[in-house]
Formats: sequence, structure tokens, C-alpha cells
Amino acid sequence: AWRKAKVVLVGTEVKNTQVGDIVMFPNDKGVSVSGMEVAGYGKIKRGMFLNEQRLFGKCATREANNQQLVAE
Repeated sequence: AWRKAKVVLVGTEVKNTQVGDIVMFPNDKGVSVSGMEVAGYGKIKRGMFLNEQRLFGKCATREANNQQLVAE
């Protein structure tokens, strides 16, 4: 099973993921967190810490896909 989540924090070694990205990752990877306060974001009810190598990929909105098709 896969999970989809919004990135709210990135570490110093992260190269391909930015805050605000929507990512897909395996359900059994990462460390669960809850009730955590993030400066500039607020309180996270449920979240996961995981390293970038465990991500399956980044998601794009339909709007972004349509804009790319128009640009090509």
C-alpha cells in the first residue's frame, strides 16, 4: 500500500524534494509522529519522518500537467 503526503520539512541533505511537494511512499516506511509543532507551519496531527531515498515519487496536480502540455 502507498501513502500520499505533503512535505512540510526537509533536511540539509535533501536534494530532490521541497517543502510543499506532494509525495508517494510505501506504507511501511518511515517513523510516525503526532502532535508535533513545526515553526512556520503549525501543529502536525499525524505525520511521518522518512528519508528521501524511500520516496516513490512526487505527484503533480492536474492543473500543472495541463500547463506543461500547453507549454510543449
